[in-house]
Amino acid sequence: FRGQFREALAALVPVSYWRLDEVNGTVAADELRVVNGTYTSSPTIGEPSLLGSGEGYACEFDGATDYVTMGDVYDFAGAAPFSVLALINLDALPAARAPILTKFATDLGDPRGWALYVDNLGIVKVVRDDAATLTTASSATAIIAGKTALVVATFDGSLLRAYLAGTGGTAVT
Repeated sequence: FRGQFREALAALVPVSYWRLDEVNGTVAADELRVVNGTYTSSPTIGEPSLLGSGEGYACEFDGATDYVTMGDVYDFAGAAPFSVLALINLDALPAARAPILTKFATDLGDPRGWALYVDNLGIVKVVRDDAATLTTASSATAIIAGKTALVVATFDGSLLRAYLAGTGGTAVT
C-alpha cells in the first residue's frame, strides 16, 4: 500500500474517496468533491498514517460510538453492482460484529442494503439484503490485530464477495 496507494485507488475510478486524513474539524472530505462526510462523536483525527510511508494521516474510531456519516447518498439499487474498500487497523478483535462500512435503508419497511464488517474471529464479512434475499460472503483468512489490512466487498450483480488483503473469500450468488 505504501506510497502508491492513492494512485492505485484513483485507477479504480471511484465515485467517492474519503481519506479520513484531516487534522482538525468535523468534515471528512471527499477527495473527488462529491459528498463530504461528518465526523460524529469525536473520533481522534490526525493520527499517524496507516500507510507507513508518512503519506497523510489516519482517523481512530473508538469501536463503539465514533463514526463518519455521509448522509443518504449512493442509493442501494437492488442488483446493481458495487464495490467498497477500506484500509483498517484494529487494536484488538471485536467482541462482537464490528461494522466497517454500511448502507441500509428502511424507508419501504423492509431493510435493504449491505454491510461490510469484521466478526469476533477477525473474519471479514459482507451481507447484502434486497428485502427478498439475504446473502453473506466471508474472507478466506482473518485480520490480525495490530496489522494494517485492506478489506473489500464487491457485488457484480449476481456474485457477492469479501476479500482481505488480496486473499479471496467465499463467493455467494
